[in-house]
Amino acid sequence: MLRRRMTDERIQPADVIAGGFAALVEGLRDDVREDIRDLRTEVGKSEERVTAQVEAVAVAQRETRTLIEDYAKGHGQEHEDEFDKRQATHSTFYDFMHRFELQQARRDGALGAARFSVELLSKNAPRLIAIIAALAGAIGVASGSINIEIGK
Repeated sequence: MLRRRMTDERIQPADVIAGGFAALVEGLRDDVREDIRDLRTEVGKSEERVTAQVEAVAVAQRETRTLIEDYAKGHGQEHEDEFDKRQATHSTFYDFMHRFELQQARRDGALGAARFSVELLSKNAPRLIAIIAALAGAIGVASGSINIEIGK
């Protein structure tokens, strides 16, 4: 019997090794292609879900903005209406008080008319003083008693 060496059985030809390596690489390529295809499908589904959510948020945001604008307009109109009512009420009250003061002055006679005149002057004193001062200044400038020199 011929003896074979153990090492002879272990040595394989290079073609067999290259073929096995090529099959291994091709198998890995197939696995990677399949994984990439699955990932693309999953990313596509995820993108569709995110797009749907973004569109839903955009629609809700437009609705919310419309509601806020409607509320702001209505609330502003409410304040304007209240202001108009308040102005009308105050005008009515001030007219009533003025007529009452005038009627009271008429009932009181000459003393009431004098008191009414003094009260009217005291209420409008700051404006009257400003008008009198402006007239006095204008008369002084016109008469030449006040000289105005500008710059050197």
